[in-house]
Amino acid sequence: MISPYYQRYAEIAPTYGFDLITLEDSLRAVEVGSAALGQHEQGKRINQCFLRTLDNMKRQIIESKGDKPLTGMFLTSAGVTPRAYYSDFMTVSLMEGLNIQAANGASPYSAKTPFSGRWVLNG
Repeated sequence: MISPYYQRYAEIAPTYGFDLITLEDSLRAVEVGSAALGQHEQGKRINQCFLRTLDNMKRQIIESKGDKPLTGMFLTSAGVTPRAYYSDFMTVSLMEGLNIQAANGASPYSAKTPFSGRWVLNG
């Protein structure tokens, strides 16, 4: 999203842009961003804390639900029609990492297709 404006941003200050679709993308952005600020170790600790938090949440879900399967769907809307995202989108992959199966399933698109999802139509 910064591509059209990169040159202008770069005139103001060093510019970094990240495509945050997957958890790995997010972890890398924190690592690179913190290193750019001279805070590499703090960035590593933030990522470790986040991953521990996910592990704790997963454990709590398993303890409270046992073997009962959970299913969920991540919906957003920029207009009037909601969009359901596939498991290649970070929020859905986090949900699946917590043992919540995505109702939409795997994406039929490329693993790096931004915002892959399907429109959820009424009726």
